Amino acid sequence: MDRSTGYGSLAINAHLFKDVTFHANYTRPGWYSGPAVTVGAGIQGRELSRLGNQQNPPVAVVTGECPTVGFAGDYIQGGGHGPLASYYGMAADQAFSFEVITADGEYRTANVVENPDLFWALRGGGPSTFAAIVSATVNTFAEIPMAGVIMQLNTFNQDTFWKGFAAFHNLANHFVNNGSSSLHQPFYDQLRTLGVQYSTTMKPPVTLARRRLPIHQAGYRPAREPDRRRHSTRRWRYHRAHRWTRLRVDNAVHPAWRNGSSFSITNVMLPNTAGSLSQIPAAQQRLTNEIDGPIRAASPYGAAYVNEGNLEEPNWQEAYWGSNYPRLNALKEEWDPLGVLYARTTPVTELWEVIDFNRRLCKRRG
Repeated sequence: MDRSTGYGSLAINAHLFKDVTFHANYTRPGWYSGPAVTVGAGIQGRELSRLGNQQNPPVAVVTGECPTVGFAGDYIQGGGHGPLASYYGMAADQAFSFEVITADGEYRTANVVENPDLFWALRGGGPSTFAAIVSATVNTFAEIPMAGVIMQLNTFNQDTFWKGFAAFHNLANHFVNNGSSSLHQPFYDQLRTLGVQYSTTMKPPVTLARRRLPIHQAGYRPAREPDRRRHSTRRWRYHRAHRWTRLRVDNAVHPAWRNGSSFSITNVMLPNTAGSLSQIPAAQQRLTNEIDGPIRAASPYGAAYVNEGNLEEPNWQEAYWGSNYPRLNALKEEWDPLGVLYARTTPVTELWEVIDFNRRLCKRRG
């Protein structure tokens, strides 16, 4: 997302902030009393999962899909989805308290009692935006078993394949609201009606506290761009079949995450050749307009995920934060009036622009 590459910018290396403390009975300011973990800003998701498994009894934490993502910082500030998000909520929903350095250089605590507005914003309101994270204290859960089904459409006929693909998406809401065998049965029935042959593979249960899951076991399946006229080895869509939690948590996460039936990622792959950099502008245009454009048109009440978003996302304020954006804008002006912390497509950054061949960041006039 180009957050640490600005010309002349200062990047904070937090990799040595490795302190992790598990609490058997953490009492937060407010209503919660129970298990939790305090995580330094340098801890990655796989490290936290491994340490959670070593507890007695083992515990799980809502972490990201990628094992190398730093946990306490931008992951939570961007909302934080992952394999457990559909069951327990986003990572931002799990945060009880933060220790931070704000733009004025002060060390502060942010929770529901101390600096509650800052606490609200830090939970999903924008990565690298409101403060530098020192540590975060979040909820933990007893490890749970997880089972999955891998399905393969056994046809080389494109028309038949896309009929099966469309049948899957037509049943997205059913998948969200049901469980066990009843979840997939209508899909299998439609495939048989359409004459689409398929096979399924059942994997043994695993526990999410024990190890990082392979991408297919995490419930994420790759699928090509649905319009076959656009097929190319440079364009891919990753469909992620989550059942998003219906939790109502008062934080800055876009409200659409509470009602979505699925989450997908699109991108344009460039060849690994010397001249590929010159192809970036055209690839960016294809991604923004030709690939993502129809998705926006088909999902007017949808949202986008800022940690894996498009830097050229039109109307990014609405796409990333929806109705929360005006409040986030005001809080950014309150906590960082000089714009010390900057990341593209985050609150208030529309007031700034990069000039002089990407070498100067200046506030817009007027």
